[in-house]
Amino acid sequence: MARASIQWDHSRATPALYVYASGKVDGRRKQRRMRIAGDDETLAEEVARELNRRFLLGDFSFFEKASRTQAVRKQPNLRFTLEEWGSQWLQSYQPPMVELETWKNYRAHLRDLTRRIGHRRLEEITTAVVVDLRTELEGGLRKRTVDGRLGVLRLILRDAKMREHIAKSPFDEPLPKRRTKRTQAQMSKKVTFRPFVADELETLLAVLRDPHDSIERMYFPVTEALLLTGLRWGEGAAWIWPHISQPERRIHILHALPKSRTVDVSSLVATKTAAVWSIRIGRPLEELLFRQRQRSYVGREGSWVFPNSKGGHLNYRNWLGRGWPQALERARVKPREGDAQKALRRSYITSALICGRNPKLVSSEVGHTTARMVLETYDSFIDPANWPDAEEREHLSSIFGWDGDEIVGSGARATHALRKAR
Repeated sequence: MARASIQWDHSRATPALYVYASGKVDGRRKQRRMRIAGDDETLAEEVARELNRRFLLGDFSFFEKASRTQAVRKQPNLRFTLEEWGSQWLQSYQPPMVELETWKNYRAHLRDLTRRIGHRRLEEITTAVVVDLRTELEGGLRKRTVDGRLGVLRLILRDAKMREHIAKSPFDEPLPKRRTKRTQAQMSKKVTFRPFVADELETLLAVLRDPHDSIERMYFPVTEALLLTGLRWGEGAAWIWPHISQPERRIHILHALPKSRTVDVSSLVATKTAAVWSIRIGRPLEELLFRQRQRSYVGREGSWVFPNSKGGHLNYRNWLGRGWPQALERARVKPREGDAQKALRRSYITSALICGRNPKLVSSEVGHTTARMVLETYDSFIDPANWPDAEEREHLSSIFGWDGDEIVGSGARATHALRKAR
């Protein structure tokens, strides 16, 4: 397994930015770094993400090329229309690159985009074209669908830019906002969500740590892991023991478990964002892993951290239909809007924000490539008029095992930190 990351070289008179990759390929340790022209961090992040995607698919050709190369922005290749490039792009994301349902969503969005602007060449898709497309979509579709369409278009153009078919994407800068606050308010629907409070989380954890039967022993530990980390279902259920580094006190999130099919350890899929990252093992997670090691570790290096009764991986539908409702019923905690995964994820992130944790740190823990999602979506779940008191914040920090040096501030100081991070 190989991994790419961004590194600054401060040993030079003028610091230089590199993308550094290392790992074992065919049993041999290999490493290589690529100089990023102009020290462009955006380009460096794109290159690192693309390399990690290739590594997950078994493509290690990066290590075979000449050692001294630079990533530079070349003249665009103007051959493709959106329809032509979109077809190739969709092929590159076929399962197991992403889950089957995700791929089907990409395909549906691409079909509609092709019908509307598929005849345009990639370089002709400017900011003005995208804004006109947004207006056209908003005329007959829900906001969530519009966001999905534009999100897929952004991915298509991002990958086209990475492959140098275009010099820039209209999504390199945020799209122009609505002209008036009234129009913007009409087009946006505020998401409402009521996070679990500290007492509810504590009651849930007490139940999850005391399973009574085989079903609870199977599904309660992974539920506790999702509660304590805010990870998506597939990212938490995919843990295997080699990904747990006790000396480093880190859990490496490298893969995801699909919801819709059976896999083995060697055929796990990429995470939702195709990113890889690691999370710190705090006290509550350390205790969970200790208990789970006694239950599930059977001496096999590739064994699941959260196995089913036969040693295989867990099933999402069974957890959603049996494991999660059973935990809520025993804890006498009311379910929240959306599915269980979203309830736990949203509660983790909002708890982190009200406790004053750095939004960029929180984003990196839950697999967002930027802090934008945390600041624009999850921040809307927090009501400044009913900000939790100090006792509630301390209770939450204790439940999740957050250290004092991770906390930016509390109350007004935390609100200020959120606004400043924007």
